[in-house]
Amino acid sequence: MRSIFINFSARVSRRILNAMPLRKPLGQSVDWQQRQALYRNFSKLYALGFFFGLHLVVPIFVPLLQGHGLSMSQIMQTQAIFALTVAALELPSGYMADLWGRKQALIIGSLVSTCGFLVLQQATSFMDFIIFEVLMGIAVSLCSGADLALLYDTQIALDQHFAKEGRDRVKGADDSTNIKARKPASSAKTFARLLSISSVAEGLAGLLATALLFWSLEWLLVFQLLISIVPVLIACTLVEAPALSDVDSKRAIVQANEQDKLPDSIQGNTQDNISDSMAGKKKLQSTQVISVLLALKPLVLWIGATIIIFGLIGLYAFWLHQKYWELAGIDIRFFGCIWAAFCLVRAVAAHYSEAAEALLGYRRLLILACVLPLIALIAMAFAPLTIGIVVSLLMPLGRGLGYVVLIDALNSRIDGVYRATLNSLISLVSRAVFIVTGPLLGLAIDYHGTRMTAVLLLMIAAPCLILMTLGLLRSIDRDKNRPVVVKHYS
Repeated sequence: MRSIFINFSARVSRRILNAMPLRKPLGQSVDWQQRQALYRNFSKLYALGFFFGLHLVVPIFVPLLQGHGLSMSQIMQTQAIFALTVAALELPSGYMADLWGRKQALIIGSLVSTCGFLVLQQATSFMDFIIFEVLMGIAVSLCSGADLALLYDTQIALDQHFAKEGRDRVKGADDSTNIKARKPASSAKTFARLLSISSVAEGLAGLLATALLFWSLEWLLVFQLLISIVPVLIACTLVEAPALSDVDSKRAIVQANEQDKLPDSIQGNTQDNISDSMAGKKKLQSTQVISVLLALKPLVLWIGATIIIFGLIGLYAFWLHQKYWELAGIDIRFFGCIWAAFCLVRAVAAHYSEAAEALLGYRRLLILACVLPLIALIAMAFAPLTIGIVVSLLMPLGRGLGYVVLIDALNSRIDGVYRATLNSLISLVSRAVFIVTGPLLGLAIDYHGTRMTAVLLLMIAAPCLILMTLGLLRSIDRDKNRPVVVKHYS
């Protein structure tokens, strides 16, 4: 009976895969019009990241739900359901983005997000907020990884074009009006800009939330709904980056890394990290994706695990911050201003993360990114409330410095055809952990208070961050001493 079910599932999967409009492989070169459209992807993705980050409800989300009678435990239960939705759809959505195209995933995800904010505008009960979180979970699962994958796909396609023509980097390319002579910035700079723009948008959302709360909460929700429509329009104008052939994909990534390599950068032996592209084949099978992911070398896995730990610590701190501000007696109308300061610090840190790595070296930078969140948690747990709020700004500072370097190190080692899947896998693991630990965080805040919860979070975060950072540094040292070997996966 089991074999019959497996055979039936395989046949259905094959038919679905054969019917899907696969991403088109790249030919011998990128023509001028296509290159022009790809260049515009950068500004459109920056705009998309801006409006994705312009969530007015984020700075006051905890008081908003508490105003409808929800306890902190119930609030964290809604977040666990959100994480469960994302976890259930993360890999399938990433796989579909790799197969169908990133543009389609972004369009659908943006539409679902708009539907979610429409529900939030009318929400009054615990069940209403659960429906909102489910819709937002679907939207996030479709968009997370797809925007980043399209950014790197565009980068690699343009780098390949310049590698073929043998052009050197044009100084001041960002300000050039001659699109044929422009070479895109390095992948690290490109992602740093995206993260900075998103952080600036979150900060601006905090300021707008403060202004609108002096008017009314209802108008804040209306503005949020209108803002959520803009990403749908932007996503419709994106251009799908063509998939690269096996040899061209390796050559483009290796040459880009060699040209854009920073002093002491954690690039390692890039050729050993790039799997063979499946884009030139008729269909992309899930078993091939799994086999390639399992074949990734330890350094890639360490980078992914470190990203997960850093992300989880930041997520826990986010839900702790608003209760901490409430404990300090700050008016809810000024939550947005404090949140804007947090986002500004993260945006500046992300913008200068590449320069920080060049100045400090990857080793000192990673250690700094590990230590800063721990100092913030110590201040929140033991320092006076006012000092704790100020010192907690070290949390977004550490995230902004370390996150760009880690994400770029990960994505520069993965072939484009699997990039969205791996980014979705990392998000999946993070959400899966939060499904279990999120409600526990809410219970701890309800029964033990904000201060004691900060102490408990510090006791858990300290060994995790230290061990993960030391393991990553050790893996980098081992990777540097390994000979370069190009692997071929069948």
